[in-house]
Amino acid sequence: MRLRFYVISVMLLGGAHTLTADLLYSVTALPASPTVGAGINNVGQVTGFSSDQTFLYTNGQMQYLGTLGGRKSEGHGINDA
Repeated sequence: MRLRFYVISVMLLGGAHTLTADLLYSVTALPASPTVGAGINNVGQVTGFSSDQTFLYTNGQMQYLGTLGGRKSEGHGINDA
């Protein structure tokens, strides 16, 4: 069985003076399988892991960060910087 993991990004739109907000979202299939997206920031960058290495997914591009010197690595969180 082949699994596919998806990234769901959610953005709330609304000003400081409004009491309601519109909810917008998009679903993106990550290009590698098996892939686990574990963290997303406010600009839509995703980190996680695929096989034994960490990745950074930005603007439709998957960048593998390797194992960072160990046997395996996993990205679990990402900030806006």
